[in-house]
Amino acid sequence: MADERSKRTLAITLIVLGVLFLLVSNHVVLGWEHVWPVFLVFGGLLLLRLFRGRRTPELLFGGLTSALLGGFLLLFTLGLFEWQQMEALWPAIPLVAGAGLLAVSTVSREGGFMVILGSAIVLFAAVSFLITSGVVESRVTEPFMRFWPLALVLAGVVILKTHPRRKIDPDLEAVRSVLEDDPSATLRVEPIPPALEGTLLERVRSANSPEEAVGELVYGLKANCEKFSWVGVYRLSGDVLTLSNDEYVGPTPQHRRILLSEGVCGAAASGRATIVVPDVCQDPRYLACSPTVNSEIVVPIMEGSELIGVLDIDSDDFDAFTPADRRFLESLVSRVAPYLRVELPSR
Repeated sequence: MADERSKRTLAITLIVLGVLFLLVSNHVVLGWEHVWPVFLVFGGLLLLRLFRGRRTPELLFGGLTSALLGGFLLLFTLGLFEWQQMEALWPAIPLVAGAGLLAVSTVSREGGFMVILGSAIVLFAAVSFLITSGVVESRVTEPFMRFWPLALVLAGVVILKTHPRRKIDPDLEAVRSVLEDDPSATLRVEPIPPALEGTLLERVRSANSPEEAVGELVYGLKANCEKFSWVGVYRLSGDVLTLSNDEYVGPTPQHRRILLSEGVCGAAASGRATIVVPDVCQDPRYLACSPTVNSEIVVPIMEGSELIGVLDIDSDDFDAFTPADRRFLESLVSRVAPYLRVELPSR
């Protein structure tokens, strides 16, 4: 279903672009000198489309800044503003960059320093607007214009304070960087290495928040098990299992909210028991998310008698999950469960 929607979106986009550029090429409407910023706009929209699947800060920043900058330049090429006015309106460019950084801070693990840097750039742009428009004299804002780079220093301090040095498994860290660039990538290693449980437990314990703890869990599992095509944690909220943007690795899922009465995830959560599905086409409970998925395992995340959510793993292989895989995942989930709660336990 998701692939069909993507194809339909691509087809409509190509048709719209083709008709627009056909009119421009034949000078039926405006010429190329008027509409070239459209390429920036559509390029930004494409990056934002990719961001929906990969959830990387770089795609969000590139998409927003490209689309907004293209829209800004269109105002000039279409004649709504004269190019001579760029001398007064140029602060809109850093304003776009600052707004992009603020947007990225909502999805990035390094959100703290991005808020500081983005706010400083937005403030710089705002002050520049006041100066170029003649609202205030430059001498009034001179102290800010001289010392605003201190925001860069403050951002660096925030990074050091919020990301203390700690012992990191270099292999797992390298794989994580690869997966952030390509969430569909996998590392060719033996499925579920014996030492992985201890490594993941250490990284989950070192996380600064429950959301980051889930990120360490799902990235680590996806990176070290080539047969895992999708790994995510659905959290229980009332009688609904919900999936957050930063708590899965793999293609964008179609189902972000699953009732306890629905799907394999709902059945595993309701029964408080692991469910292994060797062939999803043979299980009527399966909620189709990707045509390539052939098997699934869902492990309830329990702390004592309390259900926190479920660990959901898909595979493109049939009958991918062995009894040993099940025991490993159940043991791992039981050990990391306290760190996935809303409040982390004291260490």
